Amino acid sequence: MFDIDRHRHEYFYDMATVIEGLLPDAMCDDLALRVGSVIDERRVGLVQHSGQGTDAVSDLGGEYKHHIFKGDDVRRYLPELQAVYHALPPSSA
Repeated sequence: MFDIDRHRHEYFYDMATVIEGLLPDAMCDDLALRVGSVIDERRVGLVQHSGQGTDAVSDLGGEYKHHIFKGDDVRRYLPELQAVYHALPPSSA
């Protein structure tokens, strides 16, 4: 049975969750390669910041680097994800 509460918890605390069997492995592999290519070609934004944490993020400081695929980036480079999003039934929870 699908445990929506587990996925919500993982997404909230880990910023990611894995729903097994939702997409075929070959599609996931292709998406991962495309994400890597888009990042390597610098077609999406790189966020870089450093310093001490805030009230919301209490850490010991450091440097943070991550790439962000905004909505337009997903639609442009990963259109399958938009199609999957619209194909999924809404949650009844």
